[in-house]
Amino acid sequence: MHPYSTPSSPPCLRPLVIPTAPTAPLETAPEKWLLHYKRLKKAGFTVRELKGHHDIVWSVALDGNVLVSASRDTTLRVWNAQSGQELCSLRGHTSSVNAALLLSAEQTRVLSSRLGCPAAHRIAVSGSSDCYLNLWLALQGELLKSMYTYNPISTLAVLNEDCLIVVGTEGGKIEVWDVVQAVVVSSVIGHEGSIAALWVDGPTTIVTGSSDRSLKVWQFLSGELCAVQVIGDCVPRGHHIRSLATDGYRIFVGADSSNLKVINWSSGRIDRLRNHPQEQGSTPAVFIKAGLVLASSCDLDTGCSAVNMRMLPGGDYVGTLQREGQGKAFALASDIVEDITLRIVTGGIGLSVWDWTPQDKPGDHPVVFLEALAECASGSTSDSTSAESDHEVDKPAGSPERRLLPFQESRSWFSQWCSLM
Repeated sequence: MHPYSTPSSPPCLRPLVIPTAPTAPLETAPEKWLLHYKRLKKAGFTVRELKGHHDIVWSVALDGNVLVSASRDTTLRVWNAQSGQELCSLRGHTSSVNAALLLSAEQTRVLSSRLGCPAAHRIAVSGSSDCYLNLWLALQGELLKSMYTYNPISTLAVLNEDCLIVVGTEGGKIEVWDVVQAVVVSSVIGHEGSIAALWVDGPTTIVTGSSDRSLKVWQFLSGELCAVQVIGDCVPRGHHIRSLATDGYRIFVGADSSNLKVINWSSGRIDRLRNHPQEQGSTPAVFIKAGLVLASSCDLDTGCSAVNMRMLPGGDYVGTLQREGQGKAFALASDIVEDITLRIVTGGIGLSVWDWTPQDKPGDHPVVFLEALAECASGSTSDSTSAESDHEVDKPAGSPERRLLPFQESRSWFSQWCSLM
């Protein structure tokens, strides 16, 4: 018998164990790296451009010196991030590859023991517009499994110690897959629009953002996806949620605006952090790891792109990565390699690896410090829960925002869902 229950749709509603939203351990960095981050505005990075893809890179996954990139050219490519050498090309999809995961050494060990393959190998996962979810031996270029999902896949994440794979689709469906047995554990139609962004926080919490302008927080309990928060009209009508990431108790949301929206899912507080020096901008990618928030910035007028860096927990701005001819970044990843090098990967119109080793001399690409982005966002003071105006212009960082109310059952849309209204 399968260890998980059969899929359910629509999502079940369970009593919350705690009166606030689910939280995970806070995303933090070692103390010495917090000190290093404060020096970033005077740092210089070395940059390597990786050549091989023939179209836009939609997704990147990094673990130390191993990098996986997924592209609209239908391939995944595996790289030595240190040298920039391409190790192999993973071919098998017939349409755009929109999402890629590279399992950590521990996750690979767990999954390998269930699959019966050597733990020394590295496992990658890919999702494509061709509706296939593929499992790969990344360094060997070998396709382990191919699973048809009946929906074009837009985003992926890995969940809990069993290494279940969470799939977000262009049709608004969210599925949890046991890739060893190639079965769907839980499946719900979670949004009316495409799943634009998905992030796993802790062993049971999943956050999704959709083109329907809503965010939803889910818990995976007893083999079922349970919606525990719904944040509707998260961005003004006509705008789109592009990206999101979480740090254990806040959701950082990138959209078609000049600010990064920060939602505290426990208190309901909403803040804004300036992410563009100009009024018109977009944030195609957000990534959080080791106490560092990365947010891509695209000027909608000029098309110029950059990556802004902020420290947790306060969100203090520490600098911007930009260089001449840098294309829009649709994907971000980072890691601290061997505890000596901060490595950042940008994917989009091109694929680049940025390295900074604090003990070495500065690289050739200095960090830029933009005073306009150093504004500190103030807290929300309004208890209004009305939807944002269809004609709302993007407010400055620090402007008052609505405060989300405690959980109550919504009587609109899916009345059985627990929502924040």
